[in-house]
Order: sequence, then C-alpha cells, then structure tokens
Amino acid sequence: MRIPDAVAVVSYPGHCLTTVATIKNLLDLTSWQVPFYIFVDDLGPHWEAWPDYLNDFDRLLRSSVDIKPVYIQFSEFNFGHIWDGWLRQQMVKLNLDRYLPGTAWYVTDGDVELERVLDFGETPYDYLTNNNTLVNEQNESYMGHILKVSDPRVRRGSVPVFTHLAPFRWLEREHLEGLRRYGGKRLVNDFNIEHINLMREERIIGYGPTPDCLSMTEWDLYEVYRQQIVGVDLNLRYWLNQTCSEKPNDHPPTWFWTFFGTDKDIGPTWFEERGIQVNNKLWKQMAIIRRT
Repeated sequence: MRIPDAVAVVSYPGHCLTTVATIKNLLDLTSWQVPFYIFVDDLGPHWEAWPDYLNDFDRLLRSSVDIKPVYIQFSEFNFGHIWDGWLRQQMVKLNLDRYLPGTAWYVTDGDVELERVLDFGETPYDYLTNNNTLVNEQNESYMGHILKVSDPRVRRGSVPVFTHLAPFRWLEREHLEGLRRYGGKRLVNDFNIEHINLMREERIIGYGPTPDCLSMTEWDLYEVYRQQIVGVDLNLRYWLNQTCSEKPNDHPPTWFWTFFGTDKDIGPTWFEERGIQVNNKLWKQMAIIRRT
C-alpha cells in the first residue's frame, strides 16, 4: 500500500467528535506515521458559538490518538466571504496543495468511517439515480462551465457515474494544480476568482430551480479533469454509503459510513463505543452547534 505524504482532514466544529472518530478509524486501518493536517472552518456562526474550539478539540484528539496535527483555518485561504459552509469546504479542497507537503495525499471529510482505506489510484463511484435528475443536471452544468467539455461526467465505459458520494480521496499535486490551470485558461479568469464571482452572482448555489444552475461538486470536477483531459485510468471501484441501494455489478461494493447532521444527532454512546470519552461540558457545547 502506498503511504501518503500527508493526511488532510476537512472539518468544522459541528463534527468535533466525528472528526476524532474519523482519524482514529483511519489510524486503526493503516498505522500511517505521516503528518496530519486538519482544515477547520472558522468562518461560520459555529465558530462564534465555540470560541475555544481548537483547544477543546486538540485535547480530545490527543486523548484518543497519538498524533500532533497541524491546524489550518479556512480563513487562511483568503477567499473572501463565502456564505455557505458546503461551498467553503469545496473551495478549500480544491486548494489543499497550498499547505500540504509532498506530492500525494489522502484527503477525507471529518465524518467518515471505513471498512478499508481507499487504495492509491482507486476512485470510488456509484450510479446516477433517476430521482436526482435535476441536481445531476446542475452538477453537469457546473463541470461543463468550468472545464468547457462536451460530456461533463465521469464515465465507467459508456455508463455515466458519479464519485462525490464518497467524501474521501487520494489527491496528487500535479493534478490539482493542473485542474486550476486548465480551468483558468478556458474561463479566461483565475480559477478561484471565477468560483467566488459565480457564488456572489448566485449562479453557484447548493441546489437551484433549473438545470442551468451550477451545483458545485469538487471531486467530480477533479475526476472529470483527470479522466477526460489528462487521460488517467481512474480505476473506478464501487463504494456505497448507508443511504444508497446496492446495484448489480461485476464486484461487490465497499461500504462506508458518513452523515449530514452534527454530532448531537448521533448521541454520546456511539462515540464512547469507539473509545472516545464525551464529558458533559463538551456535549453541552455540541448541542448549540448548527449544521452550517
């Protein structure tokens, strides 16, 4: 198994406990002794509600695992105001190379539990579903706008699929930097500035009323660039989370867990079962954190 030059974990205060569980699960599976970088959203209302978050999180993390992470706050990227936490984290992921050492990294959201680690060179996918037709069209509108390609979709053979269901990925510096350069040339504008402008014009939004709205999908953008522009064999493998239904395939899926709430939606028992002790002070703080 290839060892990454660093691990990047992208999180926010609403996933304080699940981020510790994510890192613990990853170390249990790999025993990687590499730098861990934790990218924390400090730009939402949750930050004001928990001014001592980083100290509290660091104490909890070090009582659970033996690492000394590097903390990078979202504000250090200097993107300017982005009103939505979901969009902020996608912009951070598309610029992680600013802070990570080396050339290849394992990147994960802070709310993931795996049965195995994604292999280097492997890309997780699931099939598109009919009940998400509009958002799928908006994903394609986004990728088509940024990359100016006629078929803005990852394909497994002739079948269109999507990869962003799995919030974890191997990233390579050359491909992340290449994506921004390629997109910028076709946009005739800086890649990041174009994104910020589209957000301020409310063209990039989470979910809009028409297919022309741009629904940002950072991982699919990265994989479409690699597959269609660079010509990389993505080694697509079938991964499913707890909200998906298994479909006929030439190999069984790998299962993983993720969720879209905050730690308080899980309850302290789940964490204690994973060796993470939750004191009353910490749990009271978690109770006031909102999702965004």
